[in-house]
Amino acid sequence: MMPRGFSRLIVIALALVLLQGLVFWAYGQTITDAKVAEDFTCSASGEPEGQLFESTVSPPTGDARYEHMFTYFVAEFEVLISELFGHLFCGMQDSLFDPVKAVLTLFVTFIGVGFLIGVLPFTAKELMMILAKFSLVYVFATQSEYAIGIAYRFFMIGAQEGITIVLSSVDSGGGSMSGGDIFAKIDELFYKVIHLTGESSRIGREHILIGDDPNFCKNGLFAFIIVLLAAFPPLFLVAIFIMFKMAWLFIRALMGYLFGLLGVTFLMTLMPIFASFALFKFTRNFFDKYIQYLTSFAFQMVVVFAFIAIVIMLNDHVSKSFSALFDLVRPYDQTIFSDGGGAIVDMKLCTICKFTMEDIMEDGEKVGERPVCDGSGETYHPDELITDNTFLEYASVQALTLMAIVFIMHKILSLVPSMARFLAGPRYAGQLGGFAQSSESSIGLTGTRLGQTFGRGFESGYATANNTPGAIAAGFKEGMASMLVGNRVRQETTSGAVGMYVTRGGGGIIDDTIHFITSLGGRR
Repeated sequence: MMPRGFSRLIVIALALVLLQGLVFWAYGQTITDAKVAEDFTCSASGEPEGQLFESTVSPPTGDARYEHMFTYFVAEFEVLISELFGHLFCGMQDSLFDPVKAVLTLFVTFIGVGFLIGVLPFTAKELMMILAKFSLVYVFATQSEYAIGIAYRFFMIGAQEGITIVLSSVDSGGGSMSGGDIFAKIDELFYKVIHLTGESSRIGREHILIGDDPNFCKNGLFAFIIVLLAAFPPLFLVAIFIMFKMAWLFIRALMGYLFGLLGVTFLMTLMPIFASFALFKFTRNFFDKYIQYLTSFAFQMVVVFAFIAIVIMLNDHVSKSFSALFDLVRPYDQTIFSDGGGAIVDMKLCTICKFTMEDIMEDGEKVGERPVCDGSGETYHPDELITDNTFLEYASVQALTLMAIVFIMHKILSLVPSMARFLAGPRYAGQLGGFAQSSESSIGLTGTRLGQTFGRGFESGYATANNTPGAIAAGFKEGMASMLVGNRVRQETTSGAVGMYVTRGGGGIIDDTIHFITSLGGRR
């Protein structure tokens, strides 16, 4: 029977021969210019050759740039990142080649000393792990074909596949959507708004007197908003707020995607530095954080597109509701007598036709109502709209519903970084505009704080009632009050008795509403 120690030496020798052969094979593949990334490599002089990655959209040209602003911006940004970080990656890899070799030499020295003095166990498993670590760090830190072709594309292709999956639920009329289709949808929405705004401005400028345009007030978005201003000023303010918030919503989502793309690409240029951290135990934590950062930024791109898909699906529903209001806008002829000479001037205003409510039927069932012109050809004077309760009720409900949707979407968008952090696992995660420290083990969902406030209020009210039969009612009452006005405590009087409740710290629904209203113009 073969001695146990001798058999272990044979296993180690065979493992060394096998791993040595693999290392020489990998080296041979590199020197024969067999690229894993076929369209990107770094030349011997440190210059990039090819594109770092393929853009998700095709940049529009000519006048189409103005009709596809978002697509044009994303395409140009991706091209800029590809060129800028391509040069940066190759430059850093070229300049850090000698330091990385020095670190690898130091690693081999420490490992050899560890084997000699008995600190490291000289086993086949340990030897295989060390050689695998050495080979992987050498390849990914010094060979651009593997760093970009495997590591970078792993995160980018993973993010693109995730985006494709989350967009598969959005119906584009011809199958599932891609990232470029989403940007085209946003372009279409913004171009429509700008076109309607320009139509309103053109009508107001060229046809204010005796307009001869048969499409006067048609597709006039601001014309409808002016009708709201004349009829009901609060609705006018809500309409303006919704327009700006929707625009800012898409801009924030776009910046979230670009920030994730920028984060993944920038961190990949630091591969020679952070890959070397994986060699030693006391620097391994930096390498782990590096991988978690990459994962977090990749997930952020996927979550942002999932959010945009939700917004687009909601927008399709909301646009149908508001299109009924836009269809009501009609010109209103008003005759004005001048003070001198008895001259008569005819002016056209934009108002709405006299309408009736029509049932919306789907599959033979009533699902709602919408206003339609009654066919009489008569129109309301703007002052008359104030007394039309049906119009005010319908317009108010639609406007407030859209405002609530916009508010909820902003809240969901603010959760994107924490979702990416939760999925990737790092203690620090990329945020829109910077980095934020956090140690949550779960996502901080909207409404959690109010639930905790209610719990504290219920506990306080229940304890104050001294466990009497009405303690539950008192606890529920105090819990609801805390949700409305924030955390409340009993204020002691000078004699030591318990006095009235005093709000401490805010945080209730009323406080949040006031903060939301005061922050409409920007961040506080």
